[in-house]
Amino acid sequence: MNKTPTLTVMCAIPRSGKSTWVKKNKKDAIVISPDEIRKEIFGHQFHAPANPFVFSLSGAMASLLLKQGKDVIADATHITHELRKSWYPLIKQYKCKTRLVWIYIDEDNQKNLEKCLERNENSPEGEKLPKEALMRMSFAFEPPDDEDSYLFDEIIKHKNV
Repeated sequence: MNKTPTLTVMCAIPRSGKSTWVKKNKKDAIVISPDEIRKEIFGHQFHAPANPFVFSLSGAMASLLLKQGKDVIADATHITHELRKSWYPLIKQYKCKTRLVWIYIDEDNQKNLEKCLERNENSPEGEKLPKEALMRMSFAFEPPDDEDSYLFDEIIKHKNV
């Protein structure tokens, strides 16, 4: 008998600890990371002009894996309700279980940003995100709320210290 696959969607600004949480909690799930796709194709994880292609490829990969009954983790920022809703067609098509994992360092958005900027500054040279991009993402961030609860069976709020 086929098991119902689970789609886990990560949610946080860069340097909050999404990928660290994924490594610790992935079990048998297949991780789809747009950063890793960009690294493989373009040689670095930040290439904004490629985002439409990268996210289309991420969706296609998730579709194939969910169809096979595999659990999938979408390891990307998903900072807005619209970005999180973009998974709805696959969720509906494969009737998968869903989890949204919100990673944060501090619930105060400004303090969270400051910690993420500090972590970014301490990142290896090839992995640093432009400060302006991180700030822009922080200001655009929409915390998960009731608007997300209709889409996700479970919303996990994880404080990364």
